[in-house]
Amino acid sequence: RDGVIGKPCLIQAMNAHDIYLRNPPPEANWRRDPAKVGGAAFIQLAVHHLNLASWMLGQGIQKVAALSSCGNTVFAKDETTVASALFADGAAATFTASYATSGNQFAVHGTEGFIRMFDGNLTLKGARPFRGKVFDYLEPSREVVLTSGELKPRAERDI
Repeated sequence: RDGVIGKPCLIQAMNAHDIYLRNPPPEANWRRDPAKVGGAAFIQLAVHHLNLASWMLGQGIQKVAALSSCGNTVFAKDETTVASALFADGAAATFTASYATSGNQFAVHGTEGFIRMFDGNLTLKGARPFRGKVFDYLEPSREVVLTSGELKPRAERDI
């Protein structure tokens, strides 16, 4: 989907929280039972960014390679995982999830700019102006940072 940032070609995503590093769930908790949860950090955290990227690009993933590690928490597998993926049109992506650290970021880089979410801020640099329901980007080629307080939906308006 070509747009403000041109053709998307690279997605970077990380979703991690360390709540279980310091406060592990008890043994009877469903998160510790592989038969109930089907996985750990990746299946519970990265899936959200994976779904968002697929929706934004309007296509599915065609190829995947992944590595996982563990040893910092009570989880026997998939405590920290990084997956590299290729979408149908060739856009490349990395999806990272972890229970051993914390952070949340998501970025889409295109042939003419990028949009990045990090620490509650949205940073955008593009080649075309954009008017939306949540924010406007009216100065092409200028990097703009919007705080989470500035990203609140506003009433419908003529666009």
